[in-house]
Amino acid sequence: FVLLCKASALGMPAADFRLGECYLRGIGTKFDEAKAVGYFKLAADTDVPDACLYYAECKDAGIGGKPDSAESLKYLRKAAALGCVEAQSLLGLKLLHGDGAEKNEAEGIALLEKSLKNGDANATYALACAYYFGDAKPRDFAKAAIYFEIAASAGHIGAKYLSANCILNGRGVEKNISKARAMFAEIAKNNAECIGAMAAEALGKSFYQTENFADAQPLLLRAVENGSANSAYLLGEMLLKGKGCAKRVFDAIELLQFAVSRGQTDAEVLLAECQFRGIGFTPDAEAALAKLEKLAKTGNSQAEFLTAMMMITGKADLVHDRKSTEEKLAQLRNESKEDFSDVDVEKVKKSKEDFIFHKGKMIKRDVLLQMIEEKESEKNE
Repeated sequence: FVLLCKASALGMPAADFRLGECYLRGIGTKFDEAKAVGYFKLAADTDVPDACLYYAECKDAGIGGKPDSAESLKYLRKAAALGCVEAQSLLGLKLLHGDGAEKNEAEGIALLEKSLKNGDANATYALACAYYFGDAKPRDFAKAAIYFEIAASAGHIGAKYLSANCILNGRGVEKNISKARAMFAEIAKNNAECIGAMAAEALGKSFYQTENFADAQPLLLRAVENGSANSAYLLGEMLLKGKGCAKRVFDAIELLQFAVSRGQTDAEVLLAECQFRGIGFTPDAEAALAKLEKLAKTGNSQAEFLTAMMMITGKADLVHDRKSTEEKLAQLRNESKEDFSDVDVEKVKKSKEDFIFHKGKMIKRDVLLQMIEEKESEKNE
């Protein structure tokens, strides 16, 4: 510390920067944020790239004084211009997202690409995310896949996870389920933190989709323990129907309720169906139908199908595949286009019954009247 003070007195900018670090970390002297920022500023004004970056970060965070975003941006730009790779990456992200700077996607991408060429794995990952999620225009999965692979090879675990996603779904690269599964398995095995649970969930969902339920179950359970609502829904549905395991209704209900508490609407649909059918609940068709009608208005196709099924037939049908749901819904609507010439409309209007028996089916009174009205409109046209 004494030697650095002497070097600083002799006008050596690098010593000013090191003194700033000493004061910031309390190395060889007392911790002093204000002095640290003062020395960073002194070195930054003599074009020390790292000093420009440190000073910019201090001003942005309000270290050693009040936050000053304009001053921070000024010195961050200076650090980037002087070739500081970390500053280029940080400035690129700020410009790309408009975070603490006026949004400028083109300049942001250019800076990230410059950082990439200098071997910055974080910048490569950020650039890949920009193309993957559409922050960079036009959205480009092929570029994203390439950059994810580069960052992954440099040890960036998030990049490896998203690279596996690209491979699993064929986004910007040839689809290869077995390769993606192997990548997810490696991430899940070697990472105890959140990213490991995310990889376990992706792998579990992949097994679920190919009906390999026994392998899916422990992976989804790990994701549930990490707070995943989607995994709680899938695992709850498996336990409810006995997919790859014995049926465990009350455990399934508990998982589905957890998923609903995290905003998972498909789980809410399944719980409403259970309530309608009396699975794990006292049967309550009216309450179940009210929930499903509300969910159907949000565009949930499963809720829409079940609402129509209950209204027209008075029954529920456990269908939890989106394609099957839409096909059955279309079939149900087609079947409902029948002849109502034998219906005494006035009698139906005056009826106090919620459901009317018609041609072997129980149809909700309001729905029956609506279908008759639609039929008459078609005739008039």
